[in-house]
Amino acid sequence: MNFQTPDNPIPDFLYRLLRRQDDHVHGIYSTDPLANISIKDHVERGGLHRRINSQFISTTRDSEAVLRWLVAEREGTIAIISTRRLSTDVSVIDLSSGYPTLDPYFDNLVRRHQEVLLTPIINEDAVICSVSYDDISADWEWNPIDEAIALYYSDHCMFCDESGHNDDNCPTFQELHATESDNHSHHSTQCSFCGENGHDDDDCPAFHQEVQATEDLIDPVHSTECTFCGEDGHNYDNCPAFEEELRATVDAIDPYRSTQCTFCGENGHNYESCLVVQEWHETDETIDQYNLAGGYCTFCRKHGHVDNSCPVSEEWHTTGDAIDRHYSTYCMFCNDHGHDETDCPIIRRLSIIDG
Repeated sequence: MNFQTPDNPIPDFLYRLLRRQDDHVHGIYSTDPLANISIKDHVERGGLHRRINSQFISTTRDSEAVLRWLVAEREGTIAIISTRRLSTDVSVIDLSSGYPTLDPYFDNLVRRHQEVLLTPIINEDAVICSVSYDDISADWEWNPIDEAIALYYSDHCMFCDESGHNDDNCPTFQELHATESDNHSHHSTQCSFCGENGHDDDDCPAFHQEVQATEDLIDPVHSTECTFCGEDGHNYDNCPAFEEELRATVDAIDPYRSTQCTFCGENGHNYESCLVVQEWHETDETIDQYNLAGGYCTFCRKHGHVDNSCPVSEEWHTTGDAIDRHYSTYCMFCNDHGHDETDCPIIRRLSIIDG
């Protein structure tokens, strides 16, 4: 593997939202391995929904970004790629810190998407597992990509990346420890893990960093360093950045759990914390009355107000007899309230005309 832009450390995993032409079971190929287009053309003329024949394959270092793309597509599969398993003839160009020839907009875009280009192929054994849209649940407890990786390494060794055993019984790891014991017996100060002089593997910073990274990946909840944002002082389970990203993803999947208030329509709060709802509850008015405001009056049969604010109703209430007559009598001839057929003015008028 030829990893360009050495300023950034090589990530353990890369992620690709598979296109229709991709077949990760048999390897992922670029649209044209023999093409010779520039990185600028690939980024600025290609994209998630645009097609360009290129020798590059777009991936990302950011598992949360690829999850958002999958949710936006509402279908598809994410391929999880182990950089340790990439073939030696695969070139990796990391654009996550920007690229000098890109226009400012696209330079910011590749930084935000943490884009990494591979060429000319991604060999099939580098794709260790995948996550499909159907695998995503609105109530997941932690990142489904991390869950898939942890499940994969429950039967694969994190140290040598081989299957059939785990870290506890890794022959390569045991051989290194045996070598370390021999070095101790000869009073050697060369580290059997990193090969540097001046310390052994018990005091090797690289060894302890590898062990910590393995423990964090297998059990991110109990990690002493957050595996999501990389900050110290909290772990994955109470990471503010992760909770914000998770909330945004859940909102996209389930708008009914969104932070947009379903009562007043404003963002930044939900129904339970809506100040408008609280204000209405503090008065004698009910939420039902609020929903009917500006609606339809069943008393005068007109729009623009409700029964409690009806001017006709107030006029009828000035006399008890009138309101009783309004509700108790109904004329089946003219379909009006306040009288019946024996006292209908229209019938009387017609009788006069007929007479």
